Formats: sequence, C-alpha cells, structure tokens
Amino acid sequence: MGTYEFRSSISEELSMFMNFCKASYAEQTYRMYLGHMKSLDCYLEANGFNGGYLSDELVDGWISSLHGRDFTISGYVTALRCFLRFRLGLGGGGYIPPSRKKTYDYTPYIFTDDEVDRICEIADNYPVRYNNKLPYIQLELPMVIRILCGCGTRLGETLSIRMADVDLDRNVITMRTTKWDKERFVPMHLHLGKILEKYCRAMGLIGKPDAYIFPRANYNEPLEQFDMRNRFNLILRLAGISLEGREFQERGPCMHCLRHRFVFKSFRQLDTSGIRIDDAVPILSVYLGHYDLTETEKYMKFSAQLFPEEMGRFESFSEGLFPEPGEDCP
Repeated sequence: MGTYEFRSSISEELSMFMNFCKASYAEQTYRMYLGHMKSLDCYLEANGFNGGYLSDELVDGWISSLHGRDFTISGYVTALRCFLRFRLGLGGGGYIPPSRKKTYDYTPYIFTDDEVDRICEIADNYPVRYNNKLPYIQLELPMVIRILCGCGTRLGETLSIRMADVDLDRNVITMRTTKWDKERFVPMHLHLGKILEKYCRAMGLIGKPDAYIFPRANYNEPLEQFDMRNRFNLILRLAGISLEGREFQERGPCMHCLRHRFVFKSFRQLDTSGIRIDDAVPILSVYLGHYDLTETEKYMKFSAQLFPEEMGRFESFSEGLFPEPGEDCP
C-alpha cells in the first residue's frame, strides 16, 4: 500500500498518527483507520481549518457529514478519539467526542440443510468449460464451498491456504493469512479431510508445499474472492435460493452466510452435548479467529432459531399471562 499524502493543516500530525497505527495495529485495523483519517483530512481542508484547537463545531460537523449505519459511524468516532488523544501527546488539542455504543444490526441468512445439499450438487456438476484464467475452477468450487461449510472459515483466508498449511494426516489446516493476523489451527471432520486429500491429489498438489491449494492459472497465484462470489451467486440462482422482500440490514444469501451457518450448527451441537452457550462462546471465538468475544457475540442474532424447544416452553408458560391488545389488565 502506497503512502497517502494528507493535505489539511494537520497533515504532519495525521501522518505521524498513521505511522503509529501501522506499527501498533493489525493491517486491517490500520487500513480502516487510514480510511477514517482520510475522511477527516478532506473535511478539515474543505472547511478551511488552519490548525490549532479542533473545536466541537468542527468535530461534530465532520461526524454529521458521515453516512452509513450507526455501527459504521461508531468506528469513525473511535478512530477520531484515538487520534485526538495522540495529538494531545504532541501538544495539540481538540474536542474529544463521547464514544458511541456500537449496535450490530446485521441479520444473517441461515442456509437450511436442503439448501446446502442443492448448492453442493450444483457445484459438483458445474459446467466444464475451459477457462485460461481459471482452468481448475470445476474442482475448486465444490471444495471451497465444503471447507466454508465444514470449517466456518472466511473466504479470503480459505483462498490463501498453501499446501504446507494442510496436514492431511491429522486433518488440520493452519490459517496464516487471516483477519486481525490471528494465526490458528482449524481441525476438520474426518470425512472432509478425506475429500480434501482426494482433491489435493487430483490437483497435483502433493509435494508442492508453496503451492496455493486454490490457484488461478498457476500454483503461485490464488483465486480472487470475486472469482468465487460470482459463481456462488450463479449457483444460488440455479438453486432457487433468494430472500424476497428482505428487511433493512438483511444481506441475503451469500458465501459469508456459510460461516454463520457453521456457527449456528456448532452452537446447536454444543448445546446438545450439554455445553452451556456462555461456555461455548470462548471455544468458538478461538476456533473462528475472532478478535474478541464481542465479535463472536454478533453471531447470536439467531438465538430464537437456536432454541426452538426453549422458546416453545416459554410460550406455553406465558400463555394467558399477558393480556391481548384491548383487554383490561387484571
């Protein structure tokens, strides 16, 4: 990534802050903060800020100019608060706005078992057309989908797997190129491990530790995420899977929803095994490579689906307890 040149009167301070972020934070956090500081820099330049104290009018004006969900704007405010504290250490000053509580309002789509069966069947029979850029896509597509379903990995980190990261004897994949740079081990089910072994042999990957297991035209270049997403969207259309009349913040079916399905199934399995949800969350948080438990908490959006029996018992218990609209309270 090239160095961005800030243009406002505090460009030097912004550059120093970004150097600090690059040395202190994960790459993804650095990129996110850089985007936030670019926005601040452009706003200050456009409004003729000449340096000195950053007033509450300027700070609130910039925040008001932002667009997006509350969750997104909260991230901008967090980055600004970090910068202003950093600037204070340099002898500068500014109004530090109060932090905003982040509310995660994204509702995931959970694929049913029947839908996953249809997806895998279509992927297994993906039309064989020779493609100079993606000559192995017919083999890669069903394997990527099965790893996403069976391991709950992110698409980007899955496409970054090299042969050296795959232990076919122990059925374990080492995830190295990950969000938050959290390297981790991902065990596979024995059945999935056998499928992956057959795939690696068919692809000629055995004995090539540096090769990407999902290459584009050669083993030195992995598939791009859009290579998979475009074809997965086609599979969804062929399978007749869509979300009609979706609500605001409902993303609808997509590849990342396979990760949500994995978490959903894992919570159900752990609950059936007698493991309490609050004990299961730390286990899954590590397995999924989450930054902290709050990130795992986002996957609890489908709690009502997780425990239909408990919801049914509660409904039976509460029947007649609350008055219907229009009834008089006792």
